[in-house]
Amino acid sequence: MRFILTVSLLLAVSGPSVRLDAQLAVKNRYWFENLSGSETLWLFGHGITNLISQVQVDVAAHNLHYAGYGGNCFRLHLTQGALGPGAPWKQLPDGRYDLEAWNDIFWERLRTFMEDCLRRGIYPFIQIWDEPVIEAGATRWRVHPFRPSNNVNDLSGLSDNPEGHGMEGFYNIRNERLMAIQRRFVGRVLDATAHYGICIYSICNEYDFRRKAPLDWQQYWIDFFRDYQRRHPRLSTPLLYTNTAVKKYMDAGFDLFPVVDWYYLEGFRLKSFGRDGQDLKGTGADTLATLVSRARQLYPGKILINSRPTSSPDRGRKDFPTKRKAGDSSGVFS
Repeated sequence: MRFILTVSLLLAVSGPSVRLDAQLAVKNRYWFENLSGSETLWLFGHGITNLISQVQVDVAAHNLHYAGYGGNCFRLHLTQGALGPGAPWKQLPDGRYDLEAWNDIFWERLRTFMEDCLRRGIYPFIQIWDEPVIEAGATRWRVHPFRPSNNVNDLSGLSDNPEGHGMEGFYNIRNERLMAIQRRFVGRVLDATAHYGICIYSICNEYDFRRKAPLDWQQYWIDFFRDYQRRHPRLSTPLLYTNTAVKKYMDAGFDLFPVVDWYYLEGFRLKSFGRDGQDLKGTGADTLATLVSRARQLYPGKILINSRPTSSPDRGRKDFPTKRKAGDSSGVFS
């Protein structure tokens, strides 16, 4: 039996004061609806994807600039570029990380971000893990906090080769030591964000490992989200979560995912970018309508999102002009 998400919001919410008109409700099983009225809420935008880790960028100033150009949905990677002072975990004087100790700077920035998004009506699309950062590369697995030489936590089952990658060891749910550290992080993320009622979550960006990523790792986190919700019955909204938009994983999680991200489905990308950020294809309204119709046929009864619908900052493009808007003193962001 396919799971269809319905939402009834609780007015009594624990935690910080919550502005109910900035929460997500679900309308007609397909669309989001803002509680400030009955109109459909269209989410769009992209933002600086690793904003929390970029400690040199003021979070509130960025959001002011972003919202000033109409962005109301923010694709946020939590582990992409999350190194040094921008890592969630504490970095020790010798440069290694303690994966069982937190970096307060990261979590305070995340709290500031969530509070500011709530005030501005920005809905974060939070991607928790990120496969590219465990792939081979000088700025990827070589420097990743989970690579054994880069931490003090005695993690076994992960490659320590600086020229290699973190797969498939990173996805091994039978490595209890590793999974305990992963659980601790995801639990902290949900504790810091779920009570705001404005988030959509993705388990892992680009989760595929050349079509060899294990389905049991995805199922592990589906079960984790479901258990978290059971243990927190007073959340202001049910948790909305999905995974990377690859058909194999969307099909496997269909019955349990409240939301389906269809960006990476074959033939569904809305834009095609060159290495320098130029839009090589473009997308018109007719194309969008056709793709939505096809996605509905694949995943009937599901709320559909596209996690990368417009520009791509990591390819040099911006969702908004780099010129300052009149009256905006926040500066220009890269």
